[in-house]
Amino acid sequence: METSSASRTSEIHLAKISNMPKKPISVLQTLWEIVTLWRMLGDRIALFGYGAFGLTVAPYAIMSIVNLATVLLRSEYTDVHLIH
Repeated sequence: METSSASRTSEIHLAKISNMPKKPISVLQTLWEIVTLWRMLGDRIALFGYGAFGLTVAPYAIMSIVNLATVLLRSEYTDVHLIH
């Protein structure tokens, strides 16, 4: 008995993993950078303006928020196959 192509494709599974150590590390990294920016508010910005040293953390805070979102929402694939 032949099976249709639709039923054969439903049996294909991609090997994906969820990297558990990355999740808490991403959360800690994001929280640390937000705390650093929070401590930066106040007299340092008033004193130094946008040249304040603590504001160098801002791009990394944005990057870590994006990293946290991708770690929480996406899995990793163990293998990559190229088809010619």
